[in-house]
Amino acid sequence: MRFTKGKAAAMAVALGLSAALALPCGTALADEVKTGWSQDAKGWHYVKADGSAAKGGWLEVGGKWYLFDGAGTMLTGWQQVGGQWYYLKDSGAMATGWAQVGGQWYYLKDSGAMATGWAQVGGQWYYLKGSGAMATGWAQVSGSWYYLEGSGAMATGWYTVDGEWNWSDGSGVWHANKWVKDSKGWWYAWADGTYPRSSWQKIDGSWYHFDYLGYMQTGLYYENGNWYRFRDSGQMVEGWYRFYGWGYFIPGSGVEAIGWHHIDGAWYYFRDSGLMEYSAWVGDYYVGSDGRMVVNKWVDSTHYVGADGKWIPGYKEPEEPSSPNTPGSSEEDSPEWSENEISALKTHLSNAWSHAQKGFQHAKKADQSKYVEGLARFPMSIREMKYALQELNNAKKLAEANDSIELRSGSTLLEEIDEARSIFLGESGKYPSVEEYSDKSVFTEAEVTQYHNQIWEQAGDGVTRCNTLNIIGEQL
Repeated sequence: MRFTKGKAAAMAVALGLSAALALPCGTALADEVKTGWSQDAKGWHYVKADGSAAKGGWLEVGGKWYLFDGAGTMLTGWQQVGGQWYYLKDSGAMATGWAQVGGQWYYLKDSGAMATGWAQVGGQWYYLKGSGAMATGWAQVSGSWYYLEGSGAMATGWYTVDGEWNWSDGSGVWHANKWVKDSKGWWYAWADGTYPRSSWQKIDGSWYHFDYLGYMQTGLYYENGNWYRFRDSGQMVEGWYRFYGWGYFIPGSGVEAIGWHHIDGAWYYFRDSGLMEYSAWVGDYYVGSDGRMVVNKWVDSTHYVGADGKWIPGYKEPEEPSSPNTPGSSEEDSPEWSENEISALKTHLSNAWSHAQKGFQHAKKADQSKYVEGLARFPMSIREMKYALQELNNAKKLAEANDSIELRSGSTLLEEIDEARSIFLGESGKYPSVEEYSDKSVFTEAEVTQYHNQIWEQAGDGVTRCNTLNIIGEQL
C-alpha cells in the first residue's frame, strides 16, 4: 500500500510522532532532526528536541511520565526504581491512584510509587499488603485485628461478617475478649468477634446480664419472677449490701433473700421487699438491732427466747443459788463491798449470779452488785454517783465521772468523759446531743418497766437508766 506524504504525516501525528519522522528521505524535511516517538523491533523510543534519545531514566512527555532503559527503550509494567515500585501502563505512562493489575488492586501515590501499609484515600483507610495488593476481609496488623470491606475500606462501628455482628472502634481495631463502650452503653466482645445478647455471662469471676441488644445491665433487672441487682460497673451484687441505709442480702444465686436465711452462723429475716428486719418480732422470734435472731435471752421483762430463738411463754428464771458465805454467816453480817470491788464489773463477785439472764433484775441489798447479761445494777448506797466505763489492767471497771453517760453494749471504751456525749445509743441508732442528755431523757425505742416503784428506762442491750442512777454494762 502506498501512502502519500500527507497521510504519513497524519498517522505520525496520531502516534505522537513528529511529522518530520513520517516523511521519506529526499523531501524538503529530510535534513531536519527527527524528534518524538519512534518504534522498532525492540519497542518504542523517544528523541528529545535537542536530538538526543531518552534513555536510562524518567521523561515527562505531554504531562505524563515515561521510563526508558539504558538502551532508550520505553518500559511498561512493574518497574523498581530507587527501591520503589512503579506501574507503567501499556502506553508506557506511569500510573497513579488505584490500578488493577492481575486481578489485584494497588494504590500508586502521586509520585507513582506503590503504597504499602495503611493509606488514606478519599476519607477511607485501606491496608496494602507488603506486595502492595489491597487487603480485604480480616487482616492482623501489629498484633491487632481489622476488618476490610469488599471495597478495601476499613470497617468501624457495627458491621456484619458471615451474618454475625462485630464492632471495631474508631481506629478500626476489632475488640476480642474486651469490654467496649459506645454511645449507648457497655458490651463485651468475644474472641470470635461475637457478643452476648439476652444472656447471663460470667466474666472474670463476676456475673453480668446483657439485654437483647447486647448492652450490659445495671440497676434492677426482673426475670422469671425474681429481681436481680447490678452495680454501676455491671457486676451482679452478691452478699451483704446497703441501699439508702437499709440492709439486704443476696446469695450466690443473685436473687434477693426473702424470709429466714442462715448466714455466717446466725439467722436473719428479710421482708418480701428484701429488706432485713431488725429490732422486731417475727412471729415467735425476735431479731436484734444487728438483724440477728436473738437466742437464750430476755427480749424484754416478759419475753424469753430459747436456744432455737423461739419465745417460751411463762418462762421463769432459775432459783438464785444460796449464798456462798461460810457456815454461821448471815445476810446481815455479809461484809460491805469496797468501791473498787463494786466497780469491777467483770469480776466474779461472791454475790453475783453465775447464770445471768438478759433483762434488768431487782437486786437485794445484800447482793451489793450483780450483772445480768451485761445489764449491771449497783448498790443503792451509791446510786447518786455517776460512772463511766474505763479499762485498767485489761479489766473493764466503773470509775466515778463528772457526768452521767450511756454506753453501747460490748465494745466501746472511754478515755475522756466528754466523749460520752457522742456514744452510740443502744438500738435506736442515734447519737444523742448534749441537749438531749438529761435526767428526763426517754430513749428512742426504750421499754419502761417498774420494779418496787423505781422507773427503769431501757434502750437496747447494756444501757439502762433509773431516775438519776445510770446502769452501765456490756453484753457478755
